Amino acid sequence: MIHGLLVLCLAAAPMGDTPTEPPVDHSKPNFTMPELFAISRADNDWRSYADEDSSRLPIPDDVGAVLRAFVAAKYGEYVDNYELHGDYYRRLDEFYRGTFVVMGPCGLDVYAMNFEGDCGWSTAYFFAHDTTTGVITREPVEICTKWMDANSGGLVDLLQTPLVSLDDVDSDGRSELVVEAQVHNGTLCNAAIYTYFHIARDGALMQILAVETCSVDPFDEDVRLVRTVIALGRDRIQLLVDAERDGARESRSRIGDVLLTTTGAPRPFRVQARRAFVEEFERVPTEDLLITVFGGGDDAFLAGR
Repeated sequence: MIHGLLVLCLAAAPMGDTPTEPPVDHSKPNFTMPELFAISRADNDWRSYADEDSSRLPIPDDVGAVLRAFVAAKYGEYVDNYELHGDYYRRLDEFYRGTFVVMGPCGLDVYAMNFEGDCGWSTAYFFAHDTTTGVITREPVEICTKWMDANSGGLVDLLQTPLVSLDDVDSDGRSELVVEAQVHNGTLCNAAIYTYFHIARDGALMQILAVETCSVDPFDEDVRLVRTVIALGRDRIQLLVDAERDGARESRSRIGDVLLTTTGAPRPFRVQARRAFVEEFERVPTEDLLITVFGGGDDAFLAGR
């Protein structure tokens, strides 16, 4: 956990007595703002949990003003929602878990802010910052991180690094922000999802694509569905969908593919055509599994609706 610097002024104590810190009062909120700095990892990536071994960098003043206001606003929302905490209030420095910076090409940096509430709730918010113009995202995108550092609890670790990157998925000459997260839904689904966000010139972030790169078969936990993105040119990509057993790449067999197109960012990709090479997969029509095992509308999943 990342805390601001805490200085205790202690009255003189008799020799031999060890002064102790006063108990923390969680019966009311504590809005004291901790020190804000950016964690820069050696691998230039982000993590959903605190990282005390990496470098600490100062945050530019213009970015810091936006991030401090955001921290205060999110803590205020937490305090105002009694269902999140009941009679126990986390202090602000227990609710806010730190900021990571991922440095991208052409002066484009990404700031990721981690927050942790009660009952296992945790989330991260992502801001894009153009260091050449000073533009920063004002309304960050949110990623649930509840399952990303709990893999020891019986979940299959599906994540591949880097978790945050920049990639021109639609081949329009502008990089999208790409964030990877692990999603879990009881016994129904456990999957790694890459979400692609168009970065507008004013810093706004808009989802244009989601790819369920790896998901566990809900009927057989030893089988995964693996989806690979193939760039086909401007505004066209193909998803190759393979079944894999026991994590062995050599066991992969192609079960279908999907052609995705967009009329141009920030409009999201949509399904243009799909092919299933086997009629059923694990008792489910294969066409229903080519995009996601979560069910629901495929285009809605791609656009984050």
